[in-house]
Amino acid sequence: MSKALTSRITFGHWLKRRRSALQLTQDALAARVGYTGATVQKLEQDARRPSQALASLLADALVG
Repeated sequence: MSKALTSRITFGHWLKRRRSALQLTQDALAARVGYTGATVQKLEQDARRPSQALASLLADALVG
């Protein structure tokens, strides 16, 4: 990917794409990390940024 393209991908956009690739609903991902589906929705809409703790939980649930 070019630098211009990657700089436009937000955390929320990445989160939604990764969650969808794993065929998880927002509620299913939320249950894995101990938060609400509304929180995941806000993160995907870039209306909220995750805390360091939540980002770590999401990484564990989505990557490794």
